[in-house]
Parts: sequence; C-alpha cells; structure tokens
Amino acid sequence: MRRLLASELAERGYAITDVASVSEACAAIDRRPFDLVLTDLALASGSGLDVLAHARQEQPGVPVVFLTGRGTIDDAVRAMKLGAFDFLQKPLDAERLVLTVEKATEAGRLQREALLFRRARALQGQTRPMVGESPAMRALEDQIAKLAPTDTTVLIVGESGTGKELVARALHEGSTRAERPFVAVDCGALEGNLLASELFGHTRGAFTGASEVRHGLLEEAHRGTLLLDEIGNLPLDLQARLLRVLQERRVRPLGGNQEREIDVRVVAATNRDLARSVSDGRFRQDLYYRLAVVTLEVPPLRDRPGDVPLLVRHFAHKVGMRIGRPEITIAPDVLRDFERYPWPGNVRELSNAVERAVILATDGMVRRAALPSVLGRTSGIEPLDAAVTRAEVEAIRRALRASRSRSEAARRLGISRRALYDKLARFHLDS
Repeated sequence: MRRLLASELAERGYAITDVASVSEACAAIDRRPFDLVLTDLALASGSGLDVLAHARQEQPGVPVVFLTGRGTIDDAVRAMKLGAFDFLQKPLDAERLVLTVEKATEAGRLQREALLFRRARALQGQTRPMVGESPAMRALEDQIAKLAPTDTTVLIVGESGTGKELVARALHEGSTRAERPFVAVDCGALEGNLLASELFGHTRGAFTGASEVRHGLLEEAHRGTLLLDEIGNLPLDLQARLLRVLQERRVRPLGGNQEREIDVRVVAATNRDLARSVSDGRFRQDLYYRLAVVTLEVPPLRDRPGDVPLLVRHFAHKVGMRIGRPEITIAPDVLRDFERYPWPGNVRELSNAVERAVILATDGMVRRAALPSVLGRTSGIEPLDAAVTRAEVEAIRRALRASRSRSEAARRLGISRRALYDKLARFHLDS
C-alpha cells in the first residue's frame, strides 16, 4: 500500500520519502522539512499518533493526514482533536487522496506565509533590532526585515564592534527558524583541529585529546541559524570543507566515515575585505560567492553621530536595570563628550564606556569624573588602566562566546575558574 501511494503521488509530481516504521518516520522528520506527512494510523511498530506528536514537535506547521480502516474511526477522530489535518478511510479512492493532499499542502503553505508575514510585521514594528534613527540604520533595518523571512545566505560586513552579531540575531529572530537554535562561532578564536572539531564535530580518537564523540556546531544549529563570525580568519583547508557542507547540506565529523544531513541557514560576518582576500589567495572565490548571496553593511559609529545620544541612554538604562539602579541620568556635558568622540571601537567601545560610567555614578548622575579621560581629548591615547580593562573584558566575552561552559572559557583564557568568576563579577558580566 505504501509503495502504491508513493508511486501514485510521484506520478503527479510530488517528491516522496516513504518509510516503513514510526522510528524511520521520526528520523526522516528530523533530517529535513516536509510539506505533508501521510501516515497510516495502525502501524506494526507503533501508532501513527506517535508520528503526529513528533511532527508537531519538530515541524509545527506541517499538516498530517491519516489513513484509517473501519475499526479505527475513533482513533482517527482523536487524531483530528490532536491536530491532524484530515483522515482518509480505506480502501482509498485515488482522486480523493490527491484532492486531500493538494488541500493539505496548500493549507501548510498558507500557514507558513502567515507566519512569515507576522514575523516581518513584528520586525518592522515593535521589535527594533538596532538602536538608531539615522538614515543608514533605517535602511539597514529595512533590509533586515526583507531578508529575515527568507533562507538566503547573508554576508554581514563592518568594522569590529559595529554590531554584526546583533544583525545576525535579528535575521534569525525574524525568520521561521526563530524557535530553533541560533549558534555563533568565532572563526578567529581557534585554530587547526580545535576549530574543525568546533564546526564539524569529531569521533573518539579523531585526534590527540579527542576522548569522546562530539557533535559540531553545524549539527547543533540544525533547523536554526549558524553565524560564522570573522569568516575571513577561516583557514583555507577548512574553507574547502565548509564549502562542501554548504553545497551538499551534509556534514562529516572528523575521523568519521558517515555523513549526516543538516538544515541550517548560514550567516557570515567579517571586518575584512573578502574580495581583496580572494585576490590575495587567502579566501576561496567559490566560497565567497556562496556566502555573499546578499551583503549587509553595518555602518561605523562615526558615520552616524546622531545615534550616539540614543545609544548612550539605551546602554545606561540597560546597565542601570542590571545593577539595580534604573534611574540613571546623563549630565549634558557628558553627553556632548560622548558625541564628540570618534569611537574607533564603535558601538562595543561605547557600550563599555557607558557601562563603566554608570557603575561609577554613585548618585544616579553620570558626570565627567566617571568617564575615561580619552573622551575629553582628541589624541586617541587611552589611559593604560582603561585600555587593559577594555581588552580584558573583550577577551572574556570572546572566550565565553566560543565556549560551551565557563570552565572551558577559563581554560582558553589560561586562568582558573575561580579567577574567571571573580572577573565576571568585577566587570558585571555575570549575566
């Protein structure tokens, strides 16, 4: 019966995956998205209700149609109550089958489009992914709103500290993948086997120190979004492996001989000129073309000085809420100092400066005494203690982003776990 149904629907232009058991059905649903699930209710290996439950969990919008005999009508009614789209009674009529399949797939398509529309409206309306009213930021937000509902591969370019990861998160949150993982990997934080293992995973014994099986971030991002941050730092040998994964949508762990299917939207980010890196032979041209389907440019802060007051107030409120002092006021001369400074470290540098100033504002008012002295000068020379603190905070944040736990982050930083916890508390990075 299964083969006859598959043959009938394939002749009418449908791409068919047919399986023989509940476990095979669940595995297929895990591997790739479907427009329709057609299942018998009574199965030798279990119930079609198990397939329905798994489909609703893994692919919430996919319609499920049941086949049922006369003796299982009550079960079919129960399936409808649990969210099945329809049921067909055996023996099957071919035209009724095709009509039901057409209705179900169309209903699924309309549901997905409605979800995309709601997410796009939310992204354009109440949910402001970026802080700023400048024309450059408004244009960027418009581009994000248009691209988010698609699965288009996006390359985000911009100087360090401009907020490229924030743009990537906005693309994820505005997509149908928003309920799935957003996974970020810093391609410049690790080298060699460690970076390859981070991306692709490894089997036991794949290299020295690989004492257990580990899934890579490409698999962890299944059905979600993977951000390849600082993609320009990816070594050439890993560029070739990544290109193959993007082309075939399959990943093979280090030391393994089996490939696993993945469904991942890839977003890449870089502060380098990748086109020049291609010319210099440091980046593969074919990978560049695959990543740069659409390019989003995040403007540096010096090109949008009018956004600085908004950002200062935004970060001041955010830090104040975190440390239990939500009523923070910025003195007018302090705001002018913030506006005059060129911010070579962009939004990240501004955020750190505001955080420091708010923490040192003992009476709820941020005054000049709480600012790094560099804000009052144009020489660009930052006091050594402030420069060391800023570098230390940035190193900790990078280690945390690239690690699975704080213990692993401490090992990468070359300090004890207790020392890391002390620094997290001192710099107010506990959250």
